[in-house]
Amino acid sequence: MVTSSKIRETVSEMPPRIPGEVSRSGASVTSTDLSPAQERLWFLTQINPDTAATVARAVSLSGPLNRDVLERGLQSLVNRHESLRTTFATTQLYAGIDSKPVQLVADSGSFPLDLVDISGTLESEVQVITRERLRHKFDLSLGPLVRATLMRVNEQFHILLVTAHRIIADEESLKILMRELWQVYAARGELETAELSSTLIQYADFAADQLNWLQTQAAANSIDYWRRSLTGAPFVELPGDRTSSSVQTATGANISSVVDQTLTPKLRALADREEVTLRTVLLAAFTILLSRYSRQEEIVVGLQLTNRDQERLHNLVGPVSNLLPLRIDLSPRDSFARLLHRLAVLVLESGKHASVPFEKLLHELNVERSLSRPPLVQVTFDFKDAKDARFHATGLDIEDFPIDGGINNFEITLDVVSCSDHLECRFGYNEQLYKETLIERLQAHFQVLLDAIVQDPSRKISELPLLTDLEREQMLVEWNQTAVTYPQGQCLHELFEAQVERTPQALAVADEKQQLSYADVERRANQLAWRLRREGVGCESLVAVCLERSVDLVVALLGILKAGGAYVPLDPSYPESRLRFMLEDTQAAVVLTEQHLAMRLPVLGNSKQLWLDAEKEQLVQESSERPERLSQPESLGYVIYTSGSTGRPKGVAIEQRSTVALLQWAQEVFGPADLKAVLASTSICFDL
Repeated sequence: MVTSSKIRETVSEMPPRIPGEVSRSGASVTSTDLSPAQERLWFLTQINPDTAATVARAVSLSGPLNRDVLERGLQSLVNRHESLRTTFATTQLYAGIDSKPVQLVADSGSFPLDLVDISGTLESEVQVITRERLRHKFDLSLGPLVRATLMRVNEQFHILLVTAHRIIADEESLKILMRELWQVYAARGELETAELSSTLIQYADFAADQLNWLQTQAAANSIDYWRRSLTGAPFVELPGDRTSSSVQTATGANISSVVDQTLTPKLRALADREEVTLRTVLLAAFTILLSRYSRQEEIVVGLQLTNRDQERLHNLVGPVSNLLPLRIDLSPRDSFARLLHRLAVLVLESGKHASVPFEKLLHELNVERSLSRPPLVQVTFDFKDAKDARFHATGLDIEDFPIDGGINNFEITLDVVSCSDHLECRFGYNEQLYKETLIERLQAHFQVLLDAIVQDPSRKISELPLLTDLEREQMLVEWNQTAVTYPQGQCLHELFEAQVERTPQALAVADEKQQLSYADVERRANQLAWRLRREGVGCESLVAVCLERSVDLVVALLGILKAGGAYVPLDPSYPESRLRFMLEDTQAAVVLTEQHLAMRLPVLGNSKQLWLDAEKEQLVQESSERPERLSQPESLGYVIYTSGSTGRPKGVAIEQRSTVALLQWAQEVFGPADLKAVLASTSICFDL
């Protein structure tokens, strides 16, 4: 069994340190084992010195500040808490055994205070200074691993920022330090006269107790519980802009919002009626939000716990807080009220096993590690009461100062602070994965969801709305205003005729043998139309066209439309069986083709082949006048056949007005450069 007395050995009694370890000459230093949380942080720092492992808290100070008393107060905290005098090194306990990290607790230490004059500086520039301090790299072997920065705006207003490496402090630790600092400040910086409750335990004792407990059957039972609960747990996959980088950085940002004075009391009343905590209500809403965004019915959310319920841990400074990974089932058929009660039971049951450190859990569950994503938990939730963060000192008005350190070790976080008449919600996110616009939507939808929940908690979670009023208007009204203007009462060939009137001599079409102006195409198409009418072609008569891509193909299509008919394109490269099927299926009375292609076409008793190359001299004898219109915009324009890859090919009949509308849309959306290659890349057997 490990005891605090056994692991506290003087450095002088230990075997020589490995090369590179710094001695502590002139000071008494004791060595203790690391807690599981410290081991993981130490390891991550070794493999990646740039690991974002800094925790910070800031307060604004209004009133006359005594800097000397403040510095004495900071030093008093170092004297009071061993963790603030702790550094880390590697050592060997016995010959032949690999080195292991240990924490070295000195009998004295310092709490550096940096002074920065920011007179007249904007708040945004304060955040820049804050980010610089948060990115400060602590040397775990040298220390100190905590420091303070006092930013002076003027004689009556200062900002105090405290930063520490997570290996010696967590967020709750900094709150404890801030509270005690101002109690000591009120006692003129004298620890002995400050009204502080006694420290019942130091962090080394906590680490020893935790290591001892992890060897017990109770710990084994708790680990089995987590193994049953979390094996096969899914990642939370939110829609984002994930990079392909194999290493995810901790670059982060935050967006804050307020649940107003109208909605907040309703949420508290709902929690009272359902006999759950407000934290559970907000956590349930958050998981629904995640489920709807990810389209997953199972979500893992890490619940942040201060882990200081025992009296002896109330004033303990060190990485004590824990992360409770909750695997939550969100059946869309459940009502919110039912989910709420299931979640309350889950939190209660999981809380019985919260003594297992998250770091130990990752090891015992053999969770696959990756530098691209946080292990097991990607999304976290935290709930705090604002009254727990109030500090007092005579002559000073002290308030929490919001800081954005630009760091987020998870992908998405939601931190909620419960104030007297409202809730402050802070969404944090990894900037490498998500854009600010997505988080803003997430935040807005959370507010809509909360409002819907208090109105009807019996509603199915799949039916709870997310859209804001503006988004509903956009989706239901604005995006459905699809009416467009396009040429009314015009047939397809009349669009071409209008172009002939505008540019009769402009080049209209060309192939490798010839080129025609708009007037030339108009004349030849009119002549073909008159010939087709003499062959019996009228309104919606089907005329098959089997021609290679050429000037004659364009003339043929326009001639059929001018005659009032509808064309059926036959690709000369089609198998004979498909050509036969299409001709039999359409019962086309006329087939336009050329002599060298006619041999590939079956001869059917009900159709007549018209060879355009053989009929060239006869066609020029026809009238070149424009025939009167027989067809209407709703008349058939052409028939396109599907490939038949899933069965029998099917003919799709297209009205002329559909193509007219498409052409009008294309000219409005695309420019000439976009459209100039369409004919070159499109087959007439394919339809848009």
